[in-house]
Amino acid sequence: MFKQGSLIDNATVNESMGRAFGESELDRGTARDLQNFLQEEVVRTDDPKFMACFNDLAQSAFDMLASKKIHDYPVPPELNKNGWRSRNLFTIHDYGDDEALKDSAGKLMREVMDNIVPDELRKSLVASLLKLAGLSKGSQPVAIPQFSVKLPRRYSYG
Repeated sequence: MFKQGSLIDNATVNESMGRAFGESELDRGTARDLQNFLQEEVVRTDDPKFMACFNDLAQSAFDMLASKKIHDYPVPPELNKNGWRSRNLFTIHDYGDDEALKDSAGKLMREVMDNIVPDELRKSLVASLLKLAGLSKGSQPVAIPQFSVKLPRRYSYG
């Protein structure tokens, strides 16, 4: 299996994953293989291909979680020395001119990744697995009664 330290060391974070509606960068072939494994009656966790796909999914879930946390992290005033307001740490780290500011933004990004607790990673991983298995919230249509006083929480027309 994997450890969170190895996920941090292998993390590839970027601004596009951290933005609102950002998408995971999990390979489509890996996602398809995981979907096929999850459709089986009994998931073969001893299969090396399954473990490789699961490790890729865990890395992708961690990258997505870390990117969102770094994107939403408030930029400290000492990193805005150029007179322009940075939107997030990615802006300073990727597009800044001052190497010292880039290094301090990189250290702060690493610190944000180090502060991710295992429970957050578990929730992110479970959400990714449920999405791949087709079991995420709202996947089942709910019929609306003809004379309903109030609508159900999740509903669909049709």
